[in-house]
Amino acid sequence: LMGFVVEEDQPFIREDVRRYGVVTDLVVDEDARGRGVGRRLLDEAERLARAEGLGRLAIGVLDANAAATRIYRAFGFAD
Repeated sequence: LMGFVVEEDQPFIREDVRRYGVVTDLVVDEDARGRGVGRRLLDEAERLARAEGLGRLAIGVLDANAAATRIYRAFGFAD
């Protein structure tokens, strides 16, 4: 399961990155973990962002969720 929305920052943010995609939820069933499902969902989020002409994609993660943090960083997300 993946949720994706387009959001817009305040007017003082550069116009070329003001609109951005947000992965609101990313959940992989425990039985499907380790099979690349999460990576495919993130690939789809990137595809959706590009299709919308967005130059920025964001995702949130709880600090205590070290496994997800590692995966997101490996995918290219940064703090």
